[in-house]
This record gives sequence, C-alpha cells and structure tokens, in this order.
Amino acid sequence: MSAADSDHDLTKIDNVEQINDSTSSNEEEDVYSVERLCDHKYIAAKKSFKYLVKWEGYPESDNTWEDEENIMSEALLKQYWDRLETQGITKESIMNPSAKLKKRTSMANKTPTSSVKDPKKRHISSGANSSDNNLISNSNSIPDDFPPEDESWEDLVDKIDTVDRTPDNGLVVYIEWKNGKKTVHPSSVINLKCPQKIIKFYEERLRFSSVAQDD
Repeated sequence: MSAADSDHDLTKIDNVEQINDSTSSNEEEDVYSVERLCDHKYIAAKKSFKYLVKWEGYPESDNTWEDEENIMSEALLKQYWDRLETQGITKESIMNPSAKLKKRTSMANKTPTSSVKDPKKRHISSGANSSDNNLISNSNSIPDDFPPEDESWEDLVDKIDTVDRTPDNGLVVYIEWKNGKKTVHPSSVINLKCPQKIIKFYEERLRFSSVAQDD
C-alpha cells in the first residue's frame, strides 16, 4: 500500500468518526420533556408505579407509560400525588389497601359497605350488595399492563359500580371490567376513557318529580 493510499484511508476513517460524532450529538440533543402525569398504575409484583406521561409538544395519542425511576422531576411527582390526595387517593392507600380506610359516602346508595378483612384484597367493596368474593383477589396476579393503555375503555369496562365523593368534594369512580377485575380511578380519567359508561350510570339514577300545575 502506497503512502497516498494510506493517507486516503485515514481520511475516510476520520470522516466516518466525524459522522458518528455528529450522530451521537444529535441523539443527545433529542431530549423529551414531561408536560404532566395523567394517570398511574401500581405493579404489585415489583412494588413500583408506572405513570402515563403527556410529553411536551406532542399530542395525547403519543402518551406513554413510564417507570417512576424514569420520571426525573420530583416536582411533577409531588404535584401529581398532591392532586390525588385531595381526592382521597394516596400512594400508601394503594400500596397497602388493608390499612385504615377513610369512611366513604356513596352517591349511589347510602347503606354501609362491607369492610376489608383480607390483606391480600386490593380494593374495597364497591357497594352494599357486593361481597368479598367480588373484590380483586391477590394483587400479585394483576398484570403489568393493567389497566390497559387503550385510548378508550368503552368496550373493556362492563359497568360503573359506584361513584364516591371524597372529603374535599372530589369524585372517584369504581369500575368493573369485563374480565372481572375492579379498579378505582379519579372521575377525570373515567370521563375521558369511558364517557358513555359514566353517562349511563348517572341516567339510570335520575329521579324525576312531577310539578303541580297552577289552575
């Protein structure tokens, strides 16, 4: 190999390195910013949370589920849980549902609900006619991808069990899925994910009174 050929090959290698450096630089600049946290799910087997992330500058259709360790902003996490706490939902109550539960007042019916006795149960009873057998069984059996990430839950939810008012007058909704599982969510999530189901729930409970006509 001549000296000229050797110099030519070295020039090509330098060009390749420059391209690689440029590519790496572009990848490093491709940084995504979290706009807000929209929802969460607890992975009992891992004792960890995942969050539905709305990315800044991207539509809702590009939302993704991310592990808590990937959420770099402590302020966003605190803001999210502070908001849920005003609705009676805390990290502790999700991770340890057998702990002391706040007294709930049901909008659908005022009769007392059955208490939780089995520490393996994940959610409290959704109504006076519910039994412990209707609760979600061992929380370790809940898959990582539940609740589903689908944009709409209309075809996945069987019915709305009840709607509860929280101490600060917020609302949480207890739903039963077609696969038999039961979960609880802020009303804002249900209004977005299955609006027809929540409308039907309210319509079935409407009460009308006749108004006397003046002569």
